[in-house]
Amino acid sequence: MQDLKTGLIYNSAFRPELMTYDENYENEQAVSEIFQKHLASIAKIISNYLGTTNIVEVGCGKGYFLEILAENGFSITGFDPAYAGSNPRIKKEYFGPASFGKASELILRHVLEHIQNPIDFLEKLKHANNGSGKIYIEVPYFD
Repeated sequence: MQDLKTGLIYNSAFRPELMTYDENYENEQAVSEIFQKHLASIAKIISNYLGTTNIVEVGCGKGYFLEILAENGFSITGFDPAYAGSNPRIKKEYFGPASFGKASELILRHVLEHIQNPIDFLEKLKHANNGSGKIYIEVPYFD
């Protein structure tokens, strides 16, 4: 459903009590060669527009994209309760304003569509980077 005031699309039938984002949650698409090329192009966008330091990836999943960035010299921390690996850069928790200190740049890839109230969530992210950093948001294309 689309909110006509904000233009955002949300799932009006969403029931958060049915979702469990833990190490058993699986949504990784990086096994696809086409998707890997997409991630490489996103890494270039991140580098060009956000830079390479003090970055937080909110909802980093299994950490595949974060590891691509880290291998290319990015200073990055990830947050996701569904993470099942051992990378010390990734915290197995939800990201919140008190989680990291102040992140200068934020990455939100395919997370916003999982948030019941995206406006409130974006306000929390704004607080997390003092309203002064940049944020890269990637969501499904609905048109």
